[in-house]
Amino acid sequence: MGYGVSGSGNIIGKDINIIINQAQSYGLNLLYSNYFIDHTSSQQDLEDWKNGFSFKLESIKEKKELRRDIVDKLKIKLEKEHRLLIVGESGTSKSTILMEIMSDYFDCGFKVLYNFGETEIKNGPEVVKFIEEILKGDNKILVAIDNVHSERTAAIFYVIDRLSNYIQSNNILFILTARIPEFDWFVNDRLNTVEEQYRQPIRKFIQNIQYRYQIEAFTKAEIEDFINKYQKEKNKQQQQQQIIH
Repeated sequence: MGYGVSGSGNIIGKDINIIINQAQSYGLNLLYSNYFIDHTSSQQDLEDWKNGFSFKLESIKEKKELRRDIVDKLKIKLEKEHRLLIVGESGTSKSTILMEIMSDYFDCGFKVLYNFGETEIKNGPEVVKFIEEILKGDNKILVAIDNVHSERTAAIFYVIDRLSNYIQSNNILFILTARIPEFDWFVNDRLNTVEEQYRQPIRKFIQNIQYRYQIEAFTKAEIEDFINKYQKEKNKQQQQQQIIH
């Protein structure tokens, strides 16, 4: 049995803060069982989105965004390969898709470890031990890492490589995103800037082209759906305001 987990595979409530703090020391966050009870979206989140900010995870969990049809296809590919790198140009909804997948697997009982933004993944060997301990409780884990196109997240490829036996057993899935062409510049031109123990796992990963999936730009139909969804939300707000007044 791993620390902080019971024989039934559940993370023990009284130890959850220990696990959360340890994850954060490695640059990771944990979606604990009550996360979406403690974190809910607000009207301000929608206003922020209209002003150009990205949707927050809790808004996506509540399905406030336009979900692209590609998400289910990516989940099928992820479960086949057990690790998947989503690449695409800026503005192709990579981070949103990542959060949608996180939300889906959270609902399926997975323990979700994730980073956001430019968070550095620290100490690959210790991250491996940390995840192994959680896996000992018969937990299933989804590791979701955004923006792996820089040195800051290089350690995650080492973690994937070292946990390959667990990956094959379907107990752990890795979903990554990277912006292109930055990711290709990173692996082709700057690989010597990362720690030596991380270089070979990165080379090994990119040689397996089946682990890479490129997201295309929004189609005309998706853009129209996006506009319609936004208009419906706007009309809904106007109706609520009229009721209040």
